[in-house]
Amino acid sequence: MVNPFRRLTGLFAVLVALLPAASRAEALLDVSVRVIILTGLEIPKDGRTLRSWVTEADVRRVVIPEVNRLWAPAGIRVTPATIETRPSLAPPERAALVAGIAAAHRDADGESDPARIDAYHRLIDFSGETPGVVTVVLVPYLGEDSQGNTRRKLRRVLVAQWTDKGRGANGALRRFELAEPGPYRQGSLSRTVAHELGHVLGLDHPDKASQTEFGLLMGGRKPGERLTAAEIARARRKAARLD
Repeated sequence: MVNPFRRLTGLFAVLVALLPAASRAEALLDVSVRVIILTGLEIPKDGRTLRSWVTEADVRRVVIPEVNRLWAPAGIRVTPATIETRPSLAPPERAALVAGIAAAHRDADGESDPARIDAYHRLIDFSGETPGVVTVVLVPYLGEDSQGNTRRKLRRVLVAQWTDKGRGANGALRRFELAEPGPYRQGSLSRTVAHELGHVLGLDHPDKASQTEFGLLMGGRKPGERLTAAEIARARRKAARLD
């Protein structure tokens, strides 16, 4: 006997396929990204040397699908224009820049040191950027208790491959999981990419003092993976005019 639910699911798929192309295009918005894995950079931290370890295959097989799972409720799909490894630059002040990144930490108010991002912008070759395409750079490390950063106007996202952030992690420096199975616990590299893309799409962190919805991809108290209706509407408007 045919499962009724399976029959209805199949019927729905057929009806969607029969929709005019324009209607289907309106239902799903593509956001194009260029992913750069930064190589040739060593960050000394707590007696260890942190290097890039994520591969192009990891990005294609794990990160992009997981980011798309998180953004599926908004009808937004991330499509990789390119996925590449790119060596870091070697300006004369390279050693000082690297030392500054390794020592970066949050201040008494919990704010991250912006100098570490300025340092990375002097170490990354951003040539080849295209209007409308978001640049996502996977770097070894972003500083203590930090996982990602977005320069919204430039459409540039930096995400760390090593982290010492996360609930229950006790500040342990570790490779960031590509994706986190099951409910949100400490996050993952993929979730951070999805979160930072939210900033590119016009979303901000919730105000913890007045927050009434929890389990959100954009953080706040009790972060998680959910997008609010208002966030979805705003992100879709931005995604539709990234060009």
